Amino acid sequence: LDVTTPRAPVELTGVHILTGSDGAPAVAFEAEPGRTRYFVAARQTIANPPVAVESETLPPLTGPGLQLRSIFVREPSMAAALEPLVTLHGPGTIEFTPQQAYNAFNGGQEGPEAIRDALAYYVLNAPLRTPFPNAILVGDGSLDRRNYIGNHTGAILPMFLDPSAPSGGISIETPVDMPYARLSPGNILLDVNVSRLPARTPAQLQRIVNRQAAYNDVVPNLVGRDRYGVFLNDYDAQVMADAALWPQMWEETGKPSIRIDFPRGSNGEAERAELAAAMTDEEAGGVAVFLYTGHGNNDRWGSNGRLMRNSHVSSFSTAGRWPLMATFTCLSAYYAFPTGSTTASMAETWILREGDGSIGTLAPATVDFYVEQKLLAMRWLEVLGSTEGRPDSWGETFTLGANSYLTSFPGLLRSANNYHYFGDPSAHATLNELPEELSLDGWMVW
Repeated sequence: LDVTTPRAPVELTGVHILTGSDGAPAVAFEAEPGRTRYFVAARQTIANPPVAVESETLPPLTGPGLQLRSIFVREPSMAAALEPLVTLHGPGTIEFTPQQAYNAFNGGQEGPEAIRDALAYYVLNAPLRTPFPNAILVGDGSLDRRNYIGNHTGAILPMFLDPSAPSGGISIETPVDMPYARLSPGNILLDVNVSRLPARTPAQLQRIVNRQAAYNDVVPNLVGRDRYGVFLNDYDAQVMADAALWPQMWEETGKPSIRIDFPRGSNGEAERAELAAAMTDEEAGGVAVFLYTGHGNNDRWGSNGRLMRNSHVSSFSTAGRWPLMATFTCLSAYYAFPTGSTTASMAETWILREGDGSIGTLAPATVDFYVEQKLLAMRWLEVLGSTEGRPDSWGETFTLGANSYLTSFPGLLRSANNYHYFGDPSAHATLNELPEELSLDGWMVW
């Protein structure tokens, strides 16, 4: 075939096949001065020309009378593992593949903007919808977008990229998902509860789905219990100056708090043991949320890196009392390393843990100044402590906290951008009572 014009290949007929110097079949071409032609050869015996070409199209909007509640974006390979979670979300749930979004909004080419356009299409055109529908991205991410190092195994769903996050003179490429939640033109506030299930394989996704299903079963037993808010503090001077603030704000929920300070020189063993004891407190229902404030890296917490590491996560028993892991420290959700699971973030390690782990994780993907982190943590805890209009779900509490932050400090947009929620954003925070009209056995059935 002459493929000099790629969109109009020309089949060459009557080609004379020669025997090359190495004994293999060969074709000789006569050079054309001033012109370059391109050719491709294929054996006719294995050619399989297409009969027709059809593009994938987006599924329809929710039907009449149905509220849009949740949208899942996932590759076809993840559909079977995800199906139980889709069922839990009930009527008013939509699934589409990244390729369907690319075909509809980007000429078939990959791009996170096309996925955001598809989310906007559903949310802004829905006849009925919840105040903040859930937008759940299923798949890992990678900074190696063109797969130069050949590590794109499993489901990779693109993220937006902040090429230079504010970080005290450091420039870092940061994977960000919060732009997926801004669907109204010219508005910096979030329109949906955006989250990611950072699984590369159906087996990893199944862990998250199984945990969420089991969590739904135990929520009726956790609601109304005095579940702890545990607040871990690094020995940094700025952090210690605010260490009393977080328990005080949490206790506005009416729930008890535990404060754990890591002293200088500690290897974290005693402090981790105290956290583990709270997590296994059956009478209290374990820990609702634990929040770390201090220095950290993608896979560790603490000025000396010893307070907690990924390797410690397996030592915590949380099954049946799964907490939310939250931190407003640096890099704990930096999930898009090209090397994948070999450099998993702390947030990924908690949410991908089999059996135990956390019901969700809330953490940033880059480095930032403490003051900006503190202000966002305060806005989120204010939402948790509110007795009027407090959402049921962990995901929506963060959406409201982020919107409060952005309303008060619009100049800190890029600081907010780098925060991620991993897990099902509809997970009940166990702070509000269950709606009376729903049975305890089926409270997630809409």
